[in-house]
Amino acid sequence: MQDEELAYGLRSVAAPIRGESGTVVAGANLALRSRDWPVQRIVRELTPALRQTCARISVLLGYPG
Repeated sequence: MQDEELAYGLRSVAAPIRGESGTVVAGANLALRSRDWPVQRIVRELTPALRQTCARISVLLGYPG
């Protein structure tokens, strides 16, 4: 998670995507306007969904979980 560290007004959250061996091969990132998305809302609403989506993609790439 980054909170306006890269650009004023921008927050983002990211999660890893793993390959068959467990190595991180990619990542997914959601970038959001800070005025619309407080940190608590991102953590509560988006982070679990992003992690779950990345885990599903990882399984499709052969990661056993």
